[in-house]
Amino acid sequence: SYYYKMGLAADPTYVFNKIGEAKLLMKSNLKEAESMIKDALKEKMSKKNPAVYLAVAQAYYQNLIPEYQKYLDKALDYDKKFAETYMFEGDILVDRQQYGDAAGYYEMAINFDPNCVPAYVKYSNIYFPINAQSAIQKLETLLQLAPNSALAQREMAEAYYKNGQYGKAVDAYGLYMSNPNHFDSDQARYGALLFFDKKY
Repeated sequence: SYYYKMGLAADPTYVFNKIGEAKLLMKSNLKEAESMIKDALKEKMSKKNPAVYLAVAQAYYQNLIPEYQKYLDKALDYDKKFAETYMFEGDILVDRQQYGDAAGYYEMAINFDPNCVPAYVKYSNIYFPINAQSAIQKLETLLQLAPNSALAQREMAEAYYKNGQYGKAVDAYGLYMSNPNHFDSDQARYGALLFFDKKY
């Protein structure tokens, strides 16, 4: 809430901060939240903008309000090739434990935006228990497209580890740990991998 307010102070027309505030307010005052969303959708940047309508859909969905579907449909109407929309649909299907269908939506997100890093990661996480090699190949493709992505590097290291490829996991984790965007909390994980690989 603090940062949404700071964002609005910096730029009162930036609707994502308004939508963020509304999302936080939905549980305690739905009527007020919906009024804020209506105001946000009147802003110039909201006009036929799929990202704005998707943000509204996510706000409703995260508050377990079925109204999200209306805004999701509008996001799709405004741009049928907007990868983030398919990512969100995939996430909904994961929540419903419809993993095969979810993977299909993540694949669609990748088709519309080959640089959509989270789609590769989520696709890989779904497929890993079924076909580890296929999941790893998806992450290898991602690393070719985004070699400096800390998320891609970390997920690659984790996939190697889960597949028992400790040497590769150590190398991949070493690359990730040298990335300035790595999480410090992963140092213990890296230490454990070095131990498993007998690199005392």
